[in-house]
Order: sequence, then C-alpha cells, then structure tokens
Amino acid sequence: MVARFLEGRSTESAGGRLRQALGDVAGMVTDLERRIGAAQTANDYEDLSQFAGMASAAAERAALPSDMASILNLLSTAVRAYPGLNNDASRRVSSNILGATRDWCIEIGYLTEASITARNRATALLEQRRINSRDLDEVARDLRFSGRYAKAGSLDEKYHLFAQSLYKFRQHEKNPITSAALSKISGDMSQALNSLRGHLSGDIYRGAVAQLAAVEAEIFDTIVREREASLVRKHGADLKDVQKLTHLEGAELADFVRSNPQALGLIDRPDWLPAIPDWTYACIRRNKPARKILDLLDESSNAGNGPFSAFTEDFARKANAELRWRHQTDPNSYRGLIAALGDPEITLYPDDYFLSLTRTFARGRFFLDLLPGLDDVRRARDAYVRVIEESTPSDLARVVRIQENRARFLSCFFVRLGCYQEAFHLLETSRHVLADRTNETAIASDNIASIHVTHDPDATYLVAKIGDSYLASIMEDFRGPALVRKWLALDPGNSGTAILANSGDVRAYNRSLGALDSEFAPLVAEVVNLAGKCDEIRLALGGLHARLPLASLVERTHPRHFNVITLGQRVGQRTSGEPRSIESATVLCAAHSVRGEELRYAHAECKVVSRLLRGAGYRVSLVENATISEAASALDLSDLVHYSGHSYSAPDDPYHSALVLADGNLDVAQIELMRHSAKLVTLSSCESGLVQSPLAEDEFISLGTALIGDHGGASVSSQWRVYDVASFAFFTKFYKSLLGRKELGPEEVYRSIAESQEWLASAPLMDVRQTVSMDTGDSLELPVWMQSLPDESQPFSHIRNWGAYFMTMS
Repeated sequence: MVARFLEGRSTESAGGRLRQALGDVAGMVTDLERRIGAAQTANDYEDLSQFAGMASAAAERAALPSDMASILNLLSTAVRAYPGLNNDASRRVSSNILGATRDWCIEIGYLTEASITARNRATALLEQRRINSRDLDEVARDLRFSGRYAKAGSLDEKYHLFAQSLYKFRQHEKNPITSAALSKISGDMSQALNSLRGHLSGDIYRGAVAQLAAVEAEIFDTIVREREASLVRKHGADLKDVQKLTHLEGAELADFVRSNPQALGLIDRPDWLPAIPDWTYACIRRNKPARKILDLLDESSNAGNGPFSAFTEDFARKANAELRWRHQTDPNSYRGLIAALGDPEITLYPDDYFLSLTRTFARGRFFLDLLPGLDDVRRARDAYVRVIEESTPSDLARVVRIQENRARFLSCFFVRLGCYQEAFHLLETSRHVLADRTNETAIASDNIASIHVTHDPDATYLVAKIGDSYLASIMEDFRGPALVRKWLALDPGNSGTAILANSGDVRAYNRSLGALDSEFAPLVAEVVNLAGKCDEIRLALGGLHARLPLASLVERTHPRHFNVITLGQRVGQRTSGEPRSIESATVLCAAHSVRGEELRYAHAECKVVSRLLRGAGYRVSLVENATISEAASALDLSDLVHYSGHSYSAPDDPYHSALVLADGNLDVAQIELMRHSAKLVTLSSCESGLVQSPLAEDEFISLGTALIGDHGGASVSSQWRVYDVASFAFFTKFYKSLLGRKELGPEEVYRSIAESQEWLASAPLMDVRQTVSMDTGDSLELPVWMQSLPDESQPFSHIRNWGAYFMTMS
C-alpha cells in the first residue's frame, strides 16, 4: 500500500531516502498504463494499490516533497481516469493513494499540497457510482480542509467549488432537494468548469462534464416529479389506479410521460436509449438520469430551452452522433457523424476530435467501403498536430503511444485519395514526433529515395520522396492479417503459436525464416521499383513492418547496388543522431548456462571485442559473469557497452523482455528507470530487438530501444534467436569494420552492420575458421555440424545467421 510506501519518509531531507522514494514513484507511473490495461476485474484494480512497493530503482537527482506529492496526485488521476474504466474499485484505489499522500504532506508541513490532495481525494470518492454515508463524511472533512487553503480567484478555488457542488449533489441522493436547489448546484459547477476549461486533462474534463450532465438530468427528473405531483393533485381521479406515484420508474414512467407529453414541455415522447456503448462515455454508462438527458436533448423540442448547460448539450450531441453510428452502420449515418464532428458549436479537445474522426474513418472504410473527403482527412491531420503541440512533456509519451499508430493509419487515407505529399509529411511528423515535434528538413536529392512503409488492415502502403517528387504504391496483397501470419510464421493448426517464439524445432524455425526471402520478395521488388535509379534508400518502417529486416532483404537481393539505411522510430526526447565521441567501453559477458544452454563462444567473443577496442585506443573493462549492478554501472559510466549472453523477448508484455545476467534478469521496465548514458550498446544475444506483443502501441518497446542512452545514441540488437558462433563471427567483423572508420555515428554503425552481414552471408568456411583462430589467439574448435563441411562451403548463408541484426537510434 502507498501508506507503507511513504512510511518513514517524513523526516528525510531532499536527498537520500526521499530521492529513492521519487524513483519508486516514477517506476509506478511508468508501469501504470501497462498494469491497468491488463486488469479485467475489480480485484485486479484493487491489486494496483499493492504494486507501489515493487519499483526499486532510485532517481538520480534530489526532489522536494512537493514533487512527490504532484507525482502521486498524477498517479491517482491516471488510476481513476484511465480510458474505458468505470469501476468503483479504481476510484477506491485512487482515494487510498491520495489519502496516504494527504496525511504524509500534513505530517511534514506541506499544507498547500495537502489541501490540493484532499480536494482530489474528495472528487475521487464522489465519482463512485455507489457512495455510502461514511464516504460522504470523509468527503466533507476533505473539503473543509481544502477550503482553508484555496486562494480566492485561483484555479484551486474553482476546482474546490466544483467538488463542493458535486458533494451537495451526491447528498441529494440521500436527502432529496428541490429542482431550484439543484439548479443552483448546476450553475456553480458550470461556472467552475468554464474557468477550468483548458486546464484539465481530456479524461478529467470529460468526467467532469459527465458529472454535470448527471446533475442536469436529475434536475429534469426532479421537475418531472414535481409536475407529476401537480398532475396527481389535478387529475387524481383519472390516475386513481396508479400506486406509489412518487416512485414511478421504467415502463410506468414511460407510459405516464407518453400520455401527458405536453405537461413536460415535449411535443412527443421519444424512444429512450438503453445505454451509451462508446468508451468515451463510459463514465455515464450506468447513470440512468445522464442517459435520459442524452436522448431528451437530441430528440426533443425541449433542447436549448430546458435547464441544460452548453457543456451538456455539446456532450449530448457528440454522444448521440456516435451512438447512432454504432447502431446504424450505413452511409447516411456515417456522413451524419462526420458532419456532427465538424459542427463548430461542439467544443472538443484535439485528442477527442482526432480519435473520433479516425475511428469513424475506419468504420466507414472497412464496413461500408467509403472514403472520407479530403477536407475531413485534413481536419483530422491538423487535430493530430495540435495534440502533439499542446501536450505537456510529461504527457507526450502517453499521447504518442495512443495516437501514433492512428496517424500512420490516417496517412493511408491520403494515399487512397492520391495526396502523396501530404501522406509523406504526416508520416514524417509521426516518426519525428518525440524528437522535436516538428518536421525535419526533407532531403531533396535525386540520388536519395526516402521511403515510408506502413499498412492498415486492408493493404501495405509505400510512400516515397525522391528529390521534389512524391510517389506511392498500394499493395493490397499485403493486408494486415496476412502480415501477421507471414512474419510471425503462425502455425495454421494453432493460431496462438508462433514458430519464432517456440523455436525448439530447428528445421521448422529455419524454414519460417528462410521463407522471408520468397514471402516478402514482392515488397522488396516494390521498394526497388520506387527507388528507381537512386543510389541510396532510406527506409522508415511502421507498424508490423518495423519487425521486418527489409533493409537486409533489399541489400541481399541487390548486393552493392543500393546503400540502404533503416531510419528508426524516434523513441525519446533525445538529441539527433550526430557522431558521438567514445572514450571508454565495457564488455559484459554472461555466458553461464541457462536451461542447459551454455554459450561456448560468448567468452571468446568478449575477449576478441575487448582486444579490438583496446587496440583502437579505448579504455576497456571486461566483466565476466556480469551481474545486474555491474550492467547498470556500465550503462551509466561507459560510452560503449557490448553484451554477450542470453536474452529473450516476452511473448505478451515487452516490458518483461530481459537480459539474463548472473544474478537475475534485467528487464525493460527496470532499464527504463535507470540512468544510462552509453552512446552505443551492442547486444550479441537472442531476440534482443524482437517485440512479440500484438498491441500497436508496444511495437517500439524492446531491449534495443530501452538501451538507447539518455543523451542520444544507437543500439544493435537481433530480431530472432541467433547461433552464438554466428554471432561471434558477426561481431568480430562488425567491430573491425566500425573501428576502422573515422567516426562512430549512427550511419557508420549501420554501414558496419550491412558490411558484416554481407560478409557473413557469403564467407566460405575457411575464412570463418581463419577469422576465429586469428582473433582468439588460440585454436577454438568449431561446432560439430561445421567440422565436416568442405572449406569452400558457406556455413552462414541462411538468413537466420546474418539477417537478424539491426540498428535502433534516437
């Protein structure tokens, strides 16, 4: 529990254990979305309160208690406002976190932070669907405390006013008040929201508007009940058979309203909606009064004339537009929703607007085979750019994970509409979004083909820029589902088993990898066709294509014809890929046996790499049987780190992919919490760059991306399981090539990879044997299967041996 997590922190200064605490909280925030995303039951949400003590990495610089309070408040907000959740348990976990934080802030004398936390706790409790008297008492105490420290005219005071009004409304459920009193509550909430517009995150703002909608719906219901009582007095004889009139519900109330619609200010009684299915409105899914208001505002003549605010009217219009589209999948409802989303009177946050448009485009495209208009696609693109520009640095990574794959998807509509230039620039914006939020200056050269390769469920799209010309190609044979089957080599008899993930059958494994040459030959041909007479191809691979060694396949098919470079996805707010000076290096050897698999050639590889680096003038440390702490130290203090040992890619959760060290596993989640300044990290290990998660937002989360330094750099990793002897030969050649170059920038690293791959694929056995014996300084016995091969054979010609390695850069 967070209370235990904070225990003993109150007497600490800004350093020491407080710094450790901030590191723990940062780990909680990093881990939060993944854990909530996997949660399915109320018990899972309750378990969130237990994971606070799990993160153990320390932050490297001191932070004030106010920083901790802010992070804990953000954490609790993320718990209760996670899209799609409408569970009282999540509110309860949030209030537990806030309660512990409030008490801690009071104890150390940070009363302003304590008052803000108390107000947030009150709001979390009030958002529960079911609230008891004890909760209301807790809310009252928190609001009294919060009110003492809210400065007049400040945003804190406005939020306090909103929370206090919501409290009065929830009290109404226990002790009903008049419609006039409810109208006063609604007015105060509306006024507070108007002041807070633009200062709340989209999720919190949507929830607040939904709460206001529920209040105003209750006003309407209260007015109905008051008019009902008046009708009873006036028409008692006509209604004498109706029992308990003040508690009419469901069909009885519907019949009553249908028989007297004019008494309620309605021309006709509309059909009442059963539910709001879209997750955006999950916060009011089970709120009957809020459901009614959506229908009444959308269908009745009372819209605009009743006790409804502009906030609620906007909310209702958009909710009903999406609802009609869900229930009526036809061209008219599709066009109606597009028009409704473009209504200037409906105020939406950019992320809401962008998500709604792209979701609607998808439904129209795949259900009705309808393309949106060019103006609509441009509006969605502009909304995407605004999402990025208006995101705070702390929120940007979350926004990008949610939005980025949709931006690539949106570019496919530009291609379908023949707007290749706009498709290319949107893809560039998406690729560079984490680096600097703006397009980089496009390279205008007739000798360079810059090609984006992406896909939607219907096709693969190639979008190219050569000089000042923009080209595109649509490959409908490469549909999304087919890509999954081809790349993951799914067994048709067992759709949940990937041969790449279960490679015990070496022959089947080799067949699946060998099939890459033939399966993706049309894609290679199309890349070459678009490149034409260019000397250089720069490939930016998106979606499932990011897992494909396409550059290796192009160079293998057309050796020495093209200079092919894979442009990695921007994976952090880091510097661009300029050459970096390297002075110190650490070689980590973890060749111990894992499940009976001892890496015989890893020791020799580490000795050879160390000797090559020393010969080039670097300070080198060779660490045998490397531990987690030694790896962490190397990543922090060394300019270059080479790792040789075991690693694996977790099948479902990329944050659990890990290096297997002597004293345990170092996974992606832990690495992302570490300080690591290495400018180049090379991983001679299995699956170090492979992402097996089916989620689009996970496609760039791997050991390779996690190990890119805090100040920019590059990593070399593998896409599948590799032979240790082939890896030994590859990295021997790689470092010889790299250390012979004038600079060690990303382009030099990439060219060294390509040169080493070409050598490994074509090297005869006698060259391999000579390289091994020369570089180890002694006789190293080759594997049994290689000893009987003739000297002129090419033992590593199969793509499995040379095609796995690729570079990721910042």
